[in-house]
Amino acid sequence: METIPNKIKISLKDTIAYIGFMGPIITTLITGISLLENPPYLFSFIFGSLLNNAIIGVLKLTIKQPRPTNPLQYIDDSSIRGANIYGMPSGHAQITAFAITTLYLTKGPIQWILVSLFIGALTLYQRWSFRRHTIEQLTVGTIIGASFAYLIFWITKNYLERVL
Repeated sequence: METIPNKIKISLKDTIAYIGFMGPIITTLITGISLLENPPYLFSFIFGSLLNNAIIGVLKLTIKQPRPTNPLQYIDDSSIRGANIYGMPSGHAQITAFAITTLYLTKGPIQWILVSLFIGALTLYQRWSFRRHTIEQLTVGTIIGASFAYLIFWITKNYLERVL
C-alpha cells in the first residue's frame, strides 16, 4: 500500500480550518446561486451584503474591541489594517449569518441550508480555535448578521418584491 508523501498530506484539522476561514465566501456563493432565479431577492442579497460589510467596518471602528491575544497564525497578519485590526463584531460570523439567514428566509433548498449551517459552525469554530475572536465577538457578529438579513428580507418582501 502506497503512502501519501508528507508534503501533500492534508489533515482533518487543516481542512476544517480552511473551510471555516473561507466560510463567508462559501455561504455567500451558495446563497447567491440559490437566488439566481429570484431576481428581487438576489438583488437585495447583493445590496444587503455590501451594506452588511460596511456595517462591520463601522462597528469595528466604533467599538474598537481588540482581538484575543496570542492568535494562532493562519494567514500573514501583516496585511491586516484599518477596521480589521479589531475583533468586535466578528466579520466572518456576521457575513456567514447574513448569508445563511437569507437562504433560510427565501426558502432555499434544505440541503443547501444544512450545508451552509455546517459551514457556519466550522467558521465559528475556526475563528474561536485560532483565537481570532472571543465567543462574545462571534455571538454579536452572528446576531447582527442574522438580524440584518431579516431586515433586508422584510424590506424586499414588503416593498421591493412589488417593484422589481
